[in-house]
Amino acid sequence: MSYPPVSTVYRTFRDAIVGQVEDRQSPAHVSRVSVPGVLTDRTVRLFSGQVVPVVEVRSRGLYTWNEHVFVEAVLTALKKDLERRNVTLEGENQPDPEKTIRAFLDKIYWQFRNLGQSSADRALNFAGTNAFDVGREMAEGMLAANQVPGADDRHLYSLDTITVSKSPFCRPGSDCQDVVITFFDPENDRRANLSFLFTYDVSDELPVSLAPVHKFIGGF
Repeated sequence: MSYPPVSTVYRTFRDAIVGQVEDRQSPAHVSRVSVPGVLTDRTVRLFSGQVVPVVEVRSRGLYTWNEHVFVEAVLTALKKDLERRNVTLEGENQPDPEKTIRAFLDKIYWQFRNLGQSSADRALNFAGTNAFDVGREMAEGMLAANQVPGADDRHLYSLDTITVSKSPFCRPGSDCQDVVITFFDPENDRRANLSFLFTYDVSDELPVSLAPVHKFIGGF
C-alpha cells in the first residue's frame, strides 16, 4: 500500500483499521495494537455520545500484530521440540496446543488488562505486547515438562500466574520492575513450576528490557 505524506501515528491507525476487516487467517489481519502515550486531562465526545479521555500518542512503540501469526509461530516451535523428542500429542485425550496458546493470550489480554497508570501496570502491559520475548518463553514454558524432573515429559505446562514487583537491581534514575511468568503442570500439582523473570525499565515513554530473561524452577 502506498503511503501519502502523513504522520506515522495516522498511518499506523489507518492500516490497523484496514487490517481488521481482513480474514483472521490472513497475514495482513490486525488483531491487536499497542498504543504508547500519555493520558491527558482533556476529554472528547464520540459520535455515540460517550466522553473519553484524550491520549497523546507517541509513534515510538506503536505496533500492530496478528494474533493468529503469533500463535502459529509458537506452535511451530512446539512441534519442532516434540518431533525432536519423538513425542506426539495426537489422540482423543491429548491437549490441543493451539487452544492452550490462545488461552494463554486471553489470560494476558483480558484478565490482566489495565490502564497502565502505575509502574507495575506499565511493565505488565509491555510484557504482554513484547511478543518477541514473551512468545519465545511461552513455547519454552509450555515445554517445561522436559526440563522439570518428573516421570512424564509429554504434558504441556499451562500458565499459572503473572506477578509484578519492584526490581532490587536498577540503574540510577530508572524505574525497574520484575515481571515473573509462572507455568505449572495441570496433570500433576505436585510437580515443580517453571518461572521466567523479565526485568523492564518503565521510566521512559517506551519501556525497555534489561538483562536477559532468567529461568528458574519453582514459584517466585
